[in-house]
Amino acid sequence: MFIVGFFLSLTFQDFEIMQHNLPSTKDEVIQIIETALKTQSSLEVVCHKTKRSYGRPVDADQLLDMKNFSSVINYEPSELYIQCQPGAKVSDLSNILDQNKQCFAFEPPDWGPMFGSKAGSGSVGALVACNLAGSRRIKQGATRDHLLGFHAISGRGEEFKSGGTVVKNVAGFDLSKLMAGSLGTLAVMTQLTIKVVPKPEKARSILLYWPKGKSSDHPAIKVMTQALGSNYEVSGASHLPQSVVHRSKLNFVNAKNSAITALRIEGPEPSVEARCTALRRILIKFGETEELHTSNSLKLWKEISDVAIFSEDTSRPLWRIMVPPAFGADIGKKVLKSMEGDLFYDWGGGQIWLASESYQNAMVPKLFEIVNAVGGEVNLVRGSKKVRSEIDVFMQKKPGILELTRKIKKAFDPEEILNPGRMYPPG
Repeated sequence: MFIVGFFLSLTFQDFEIMQHNLPSTKDEVIQIIETALKTQSSLEVVCHKTKRSYGRPVDADQLLDMKNFSSVINYEPSELYIQCQPGAKVSDLSNILDQNKQCFAFEPPDWGPMFGSKAGSGSVGALVACNLAGSRRIKQGATRDHLLGFHAISGRGEEFKSGGTVVKNVAGFDLSKLMAGSLGTLAVMTQLTIKVVPKPEKARSILLYWPKGKSSDHPAIKVMTQALGSNYEVSGASHLPQSVVHRSKLNFVNAKNSAITALRIEGPEPSVEARCTALRRILIKFGETEELHTSNSLKLWKEISDVAIFSEDTSRPLWRIMVPPAFGADIGKKVLKSMEGDLFYDWGGGQIWLASESYQNAMVPKLFEIVNAVGGEVNLVRGSKKVRSEIDVFMQKKPGILELTRKIKKAFDPEEILNPGRMYPPG
């Protein structure tokens, strides 16, 4: 039987007492959902609670905790997939894959520390629910592009599944892409199948140190754009302005106190060495360069993907801005004129991480206006419960898209009992 108890749930500003459901089988999950439907109760779905503060606050009556669903069901290295339950930790899965020199191509970031959780405690269920991806997103896509299949239970209490263990099995309406990024608002996942790939044999990164005292954002975006469009197969492109390099824990980043553009090249050793040499010849005209080999390269891109630079002060509002890369520097400049803060660029300038010094309601419309002007998106990744309940955390969708989103929600969860209000206000 599943355990029903009570617990104290810590949020940013207050404590809540909720009924705690801790199922261990899918039948128990179905029973919990059916009971919630009968009693007109709502459920907040979590695994290890590392991303519980991402999105709008959930106004639920009970907690549906899936952390007992933590098993690896099947791993076939030769078939390039791993099958597991949603409560399995991403760090544990990565260690298993590493033993066979394999990995998740989309470079799962560890966002837990930015919310005050312990590093390495995030679940694969949360990874899929948030559709996360690290710096390799520019070449390999996000979680949704590697989710081969899943089993889940809808808000109707009905079990369903989609996909299989190979890409060719994913035919027709691709529910995997619909579930990824839905933040647990459509169904409760009980099993996941994710594609894996061989780890790159070697990884090297070129650091370009920009002259001090000069704005480097615009030229850095141009450098990253040219590198990504070249035949050097760059798999990571990030720019850290001078104002944030001191926040890095890595000596080769913070020692020179100058803005840095980082470019990563991966693959067989001879190829990596040749491409790095050729790329450095091009970059030398912009400033001093340094080459990081595999160990330090891994440390650098983990720090960037995990947004570790902005993880220490969890009280600062943290915004994620996604725009066409060519507009990155312009958007960054305009944003910093409208609010005080620090930022850095990833995905070749297409993703901007902004840590604002404070939060004011007047900031939000201007920020949305700046980003919307270039067809971009912005969401408040980290903020107090009060702030997240007052604003549109994921930026207002166009009326047609919002209406379609609500219709999909109704199809899977007609009574809106799963994570109500997580993505947009209920009703």
